[in-house]
Amino acid sequence: MITTSDKYKTAVNKSGRHFRCKIEIDGTSYTGIKELKMKGGTNSSDEITFGDTVSSLIEFTLTDVSKNTLLKEKKAILYIGLDLADRTTEWLKKGVYHLEKPIKTGEYIKITAYDNFSLCNKGFFTDLKGNQKIKTILDEQCKKIGIAFAGGADDVSYNVDKLKGMTMREAVGVLAAYCGKNAIMDNNGNLKFVWYIDTKISISPSRYADPLEMAEDDTYINRLDCAIENEKSLSAGTGIGIYFSCPGMTQIRLNTLYDRIKGFTYRALTLDFKMARPDIEAGDLIKVVDKDGSIYNVPLMEYEFSCDGGFYGSVISKGKSQEEQENEYKGPLQTKVERTYSDLISTKQLLVDKITAYEGEFEIINTNYLEVNKKFTAMEAEIENLDVTELTAKVAKIETSYVSKEYVQELYATKADVHILDVDLERVNTLLAGSVAAGSTQTIVLNAENTTISNALIKSAMIDSVAADKVTAGTIDASSIHFKSQSGRLDIFGETLQVRDADRVRVQIGKDGTGDYALSQWDANGNLMWDSRGAKAAAIKDKIIVNDMISDNAGIEGKKINITSLVKEINDGSEVITSNHILYDGKSLDIVFDTISTKIDHLKIGGKNLLLYSDEKVTNDQYLIKTYTMTEKMTSGEVYTIRIWGKLGENKSYFTAYLDGGNTQLAILTKQNDGTYAATFDGIKGNLANSIIYIYVYDGNVVSPSIIEKIKLEKGNKYTDWTPAPEDINNAISGVDTKVTAVTETVKSHSTKLTAQDGKISTLISDTTQVKKDITTVQGDIATSKGSIITLQTDYSALDQSLKGLSSTVASHTSSITDFGTKVTAVTDKAAKLELSLDGFKTTVSNTYATKSIVSNLSTDLTQKVDSVAVNIRSSYNRVNLIENSDFTNSTSCWSKSSNADGVASRATTWGSSTGRALYLNSSTFGQAYSWSQKIDMNRCVKGFYISCEFLTNSDYVDGTTNPTGACILNVYYTDGTSDSGSVSDASHNWVRVGKFVAVNQDKTVDYVRVYLYGRDFKGIIAINRPFLCEADSAIDPNYWAPAQTEITGNTSVVINSEGLSVNNGNISIYNTAGSKVFYGDTNGNLTLTGNITATFGKIGGFNIKSDRLLSNNNGKYTVIQSSGTYAFYAGSTAEAMTNAPFYITHNGKLYAQNAEIKGTISGSVIESSYIKGNTLIIEGDSYGASIYLGRTSNTNFAHFTKNQDGSIKLYSSVFGEISVGEKFAINNDVGIIINANKGGIVLQNSNGMSNAISYNNYNSGSNTLRPSTNYSKCYLGIASFRWVTLYAQNAVNVSSDIRLKTNIKDYDIRYEKMYMDLKPIIYELKNNIGQYHCGLIAQWTRNAMEKNGINDKEFGPYIYDAKTDDYGIAYAELTSLNMHMIQKTIKAVDTQGAILKCHEQAISDVDRKSKENEYKIKQFEKHLEDERQLRIKAEQKLNAIISGEIRVLSRAV
Repeated sequence: MITTSDKYKTAVNKSGRHFRCKIEIDGTSYTGIKELKMKGGTNSSDEITFGDTVSSLIEFTLTDVSKNTLLKEKKAILYIGLDLADRTTEWLKKGVYHLEKPIKTGEYIKITAYDNFSLCNKGFFTDLKGNQKIKTILDEQCKKIGIAFAGGADDVSYNVDKLKGMTMREAVGVLAAYCGKNAIMDNNGNLKFVWYIDTKISISPSRYADPLEMAEDDTYINRLDCAIENEKSLSAGTGIGIYFSCPGMTQIRLNTLYDRIKGFTYRALTLDFKMARPDIEAGDLIKVVDKDGSIYNVPLMEYEFSCDGGFYGSVISKGKSQEEQENEYKGPLQTKVERTYSDLISTKQLLVDKITAYEGEFEIINTNYLEVNKKFTAMEAEIENLDVTELTAKVAKIETSYVSKEYVQELYATKADVHILDVDLERVNTLLAGSVAAGSTQTIVLNAENTTISNALIKSAMIDSVAADKVTAGTIDASSIHFKSQSGRLDIFGETLQVRDADRVRVQIGKDGTGDYALSQWDANGNLMWDSRGAKAAAIKDKIIVNDMISDNAGIEGKKINITSLVKEINDGSEVITSNHILYDGKSLDIVFDTISTKIDHLKIGGKNLLLYSDEKVTNDQYLIKTYTMTEKMTSGEVYTIRIWGKLGENKSYFTAYLDGGNTQLAILTKQNDGTYAATFDGIKGNLANSIIYIYVYDGNVVSPSIIEKIKLEKGNKYTDWTPAPEDINNAISGVDTKVTAVTETVKSHSTKLTAQDGKISTLISDTTQVKKDITTVQGDIATSKGSIITLQTDYSALDQSLKGLSSTVASHTSSITDFGTKVTAVTDKAAKLELSLDGFKTTVSNTYATKSIVSNLSTDLTQKVDSVAVNIRSSYNRVNLIENSDFTNSTSCWSKSSNADGVASRATTWGSSTGRALYLNSSTFGQAYSWSQKIDMNRCVKGFYISCEFLTNSDYVDGTTNPTGACILNVYYTDGTSDSGSVSDASHNWVRVGKFVAVNQDKTVDYVRVYLYGRDFKGIIAINRPFLCEADSAIDPNYWAPAQTEITGNTSVVINSEGLSVNNGNISIYNTAGSKVFYGDTNGNLTLTGNITATFGKIGGFNIKSDRLLSNNNGKYTVIQSSGTYAFYAGSTAEAMTNAPFYITHNGKLYAQNAEIKGTISGSVIESSYIKGNTLIIEGDSYGASIYLGRTSNTNFAHFTKNQDGSIKLYSSVFGEISVGEKFAINNDVGIIINANKGGIVLQNSNGMSNAISYNNYNSGSNTLRPSTNYSKCYLGIASFRWVTLYAQNAVNVSSDIRLKTNIKDYDIRYEKMYMDLKPIIYELKNNIGQYHCGLIAQWTRNAMEKNGINDKEFGPYIYDAKTDDYGIAYAELTSLNMHMIQKTIKAVDTQGAILKCHEQAISDVDRKSKENEYKIKQFEKHLEDERQLRIKAEQKLNAIISGEIRVLSRAV
């Protein structure tokens, strides 16, 4: 089952579904698709089985294909889309197909296409031997046809040798059977093994048509029966089973399959699936619910679906009863072959290159050539020309026989029907006939036991037996017949003849697996001896090659000759050949070397990366994927190379680079063999102001993520490996410099003790600066020369090797120089091809602007100011409603309705729409169609339309079964007679406003449009209100509605600005759902409303209105009445919230008055032993213990002032403890401050007492010390939200670094170095101090760098995290040591690079020296050759003299 989103699952189960289909062919999407049908499944036979390879196919008609488009044999990808509730479409990929039979019908093309099984009808050839994992076999075979194996195979092995001689498709079927599964091509076009998996999907009766055609009982699998080879079969279990064939099946393997499959239960039925689902696929199992609630498991063995806006079709599951299986089971081989071996070939359409069978029955054989070695038996045969030496027939029915001469010794015919018999000469010794009528004879009956016909033209013959040695055929079509000897060792099919021994093929003649024609021979061990390319090593085992067998122009390469042996043979054991002069291609070596040097000089190698931050990985689906800053301006005429390491998104074509704000194209980067993308181009004049490289990904309209791992822009026409820009290295070192400086400044601010160390750090910084300069210089030199050095080393190495070869033989030397010259030429050619002209890639990007007429129209419609937009309704262009009487104020005026006896089309005035009015369709009978419609004349070109409406289907609404529709439809009619359409609908049974943009052909003139409220084949009610139609070029807010232009009078306008909504020269009315006016405001300012007033803003009686209060402000004093909170009323507050109000009343009835004048009696309160005198409260009592209690409501919640016996005063809180003022000032109850005046100490402690306290004292060894009370206690200065701005100190911060306090001391490992390189130094502003820049790190990024490289918080502490406040910080001091480590490593690396550079220089010197030595050797070799030539001349002269002398002697003798 195909994976889908939750939105899809919701939409596909609704009744008002709308599907779309598109097909991609060679990168072009076609949506003009009609009559789409999809056929496929897992089983082609009439019962469940293993090992089937059913090919799926699609049939459709294309209506939007361009003329002269060739589609035959193209690859097509089918997508089925479903419109979702959020007005998007979710597309499902439904397979990869190959177009087989495009048929043009007018402007349309009807096409049949088959899935990738159509690629499998070729011979099975493999490089594997013996037992192999099935997945390994399938991976190899799938790779050959360009697909992948998508899984499903068991983790078992199979003897691949048993598959030889089969087609690939047959082999796939055998392997699928061995796994107890079937094979399909999945929705991605890849091979997959499947068995039926429960999708948990239930199909209710409303989604299929009655009645269900199904078997009476479930099919319960409890048996497996497998035919293997040599008339053998294996079985497991009893009862109804699965019959299949699988060569190589074992009983153990069959038992394993049986244990897995037994008990599989399903119902054989045919489902008329009127609301099918595209996410269900072959191999799925669904549950079908009957009307009585019965549930049946139904495997998708065969399906046929159609898509034309809906998605429907049929699903078939197959099965046979035990009796049917038993009756058909006739014998161990014959019936099994008839039934089980058909698993390999039983398809509705058989497409094979080869059929192998020991016995077969054919009803009709149609062939151009038929050759039968022994016996030919046929019930019926149609033969155009039959040349038979001897023919014996029991019954021969001949419609027409033309015989020029017929010699018949005896003719016996039990019955012969001859329509016409023309005989030039007929000799019949004996003719026995039951009835012969002369003259116009219609029938001649011949009674004969033996009839011999020398020549006969037989159209169709019923032949019981034909002796092959008696049959001579001029031409017999054998293209569909497979001939095999009885032993099986001679095999002839089509254009291929094979002869095999007991183990393998030994001889093959004709067409091979590659499509070529050849004669191939193998020895008894399977070694190839001969094929289309000639004899192999295994064919020449004896020493039989002699001189005459070698061609005079054999051209044997020098590297294939033992040169040393040859030279020794020529030079009496010496291996040295000397020469004074050697020519290469008619030129001396010094000229050749100059040419080579010139070609090398033409190679332009840059090496330096000209882009900053070029290794920042970026992944997104944007058209502009990334911009990069150049380190220098681009030079016109200079050759540049750009290269990207990354990956294009799916269906993306290429990367492209632009300059000048993305307006000037530099190059299109094409994919290289190593997975990179690169291009070479000529630079254009630039400056640092516009030196930004823009990288785009084409096609920008395709949404799929692309990746750039890194990028390099360099001068020259040769690619080099990625390196960072020197400026990035400088920045990295500068970052180290910055960190060291920051640490230095921090140390200086806290202590002067590090003055000496500071000097060292300054020196180190100075050294680092110098090292940085050296690195920049060295890197530049290395980058510049690295490519040249490598190239020179390679070239000189090849040259040196060639020169060494010269010391052996002239032929070897010449061959080496030729190879070297060819390689250099190839490099030069490639370099020339890469030097692409920038002019070839320049394109002009034109900005698209609105036309002047549109701007003019809009200028009259919109008055745009700083904070307001005024819309003139009467003249507004793109928001004008083209539909008149759209709110049905004038009943059904302007609307036309259809007339149907079984339905009502009318207007309602008491519905729950926004206006209380609606047009509706009411149907009580399925199968009828009803509509309201309005025609609108246009006669102009438009960009498109937007249609929306309030839509409702009532709760009783039910779709019919034929083709139900309920929608608001827009039909667009062009002047050329064509049309477009669009519709909106909703099935939620509530009033919902829905809308849709309808695209039109902008090049055509729209004659008119018609809006329909349309319903077909339904019962219930469909209603719309306030339909809206306007011209638009995209979707707008579906909730927008306005009346038609003709329905607006006067200069009425609506202004929406910061002050709200204003209606000029017009009234405002609001109606409820019952149609009653509940709000009305006229142009005189009169306002009439019904109902409650709810206000959270405004004024009433001088009080400002807020959500829960009325308030006024009089000279900064607030008077407030509020409905919530503690206070019901307060006056004199200094803030809007209750603050120091001298008078208030709580919601509990408490009254407080600070300066109240109370007259009369206060009841319910008693003041004892105290009195108020003037402004003084006097409390009388004992000498001590007198107290004032505040807010005492219980013994556990109060506070009081008390006079102590010693004269001190104690303030006690039942929550926070006591404060005592006397000899010392103390705050107790665990949390408090103790100030001891006698001892001069301060102690700040928390709830844990002294364990986490801070103390200051001056009376012991820690005088004048602010310290934690205990060592390593958790005491902090400041918190995340309260930080110290500046700490001033004379001495440095003393951080523990005593080796006696440390343990587990280690060196930095590679993780820390990688983490360091992942750190990103930045500059930034603090949000609370904008304008002041700082430099440093981001703590979260630092944490990410640690996690990326496997370093946890216990191993390194450069960042600080406070979980209480969720705050991050950086401990820069932690990075000081790591900075030093990386600086030291950098210095060492620079020293190493310097040494390597010296080695390179030495290597170049060595190559130069060897070149000079070889030049000397060449001269010596030339001299030696010349000496040899002179000696040969002298020898020839002597030989000629001797021969001449002998001739003279012979002549005298004669």
